[in-house]
Amino acid sequence: MLSKSDVEYIKQFERSKRKFYDYTNYFFLFFPTLFLVMGLSVLNSYIKNDAKNELIFISFLMIFVGIILMYFTFKRLGENIKFLAIENYNNFNLVDLRSKLENNFKPTDLHFDEKMGVIIINTQLTGFSWGEVITIILIGNKYLVNSRPNGQPITLYKDRKNVKKISAILRYNN
Repeated sequence: MLSKSDVEYIKQFERSKRKFYDYTNYFFLFFPTLFLVMGLSVLNSYIKNDAKNELIFISFLMIFVGIILMYFTFKRLGENIKFLAIENYNNFNLVDLRSKLENNFKPTDLHFDEKMGVIIINTQLTGFSWGEVITIILIGNKYLVNSRPNGQPITLYKDRKNVKKISAILRYNN
């Protein structure tokens, strides 16, 4: 559960504070860095040994793939802490939203604090995800929504799908 100071920080900056667990996810950057190092190693071999032209193509390809994977990983890890503001067009209160979320997400665990205006949902395991932690915070007539993977650094857009589902609930009364 979030503390009162965490909720205030999220309301002010629309992002959560990085915790130790968030920094451990950056070990996932080892794989893109490995592509970069291998590409630079092949490029070094090409330069020192006056090797075949195929090596320069392979080295630039590996460096390019490493840079693309690194960018994607940094972007996805940054999205894990950002909250999206969604207008509450249907004027749902937290109790109504809680029942809608229980029907749509079938959560394994749900924390509800009406006083702080917070709902935290743990979703079920799926084929490509160990589950998501969805955090919803009420501010006036809008909700701050975040979905982040639980037990893995990134997912294949499952978090975005959850946010879109919540947005549809708040906008279209699904």
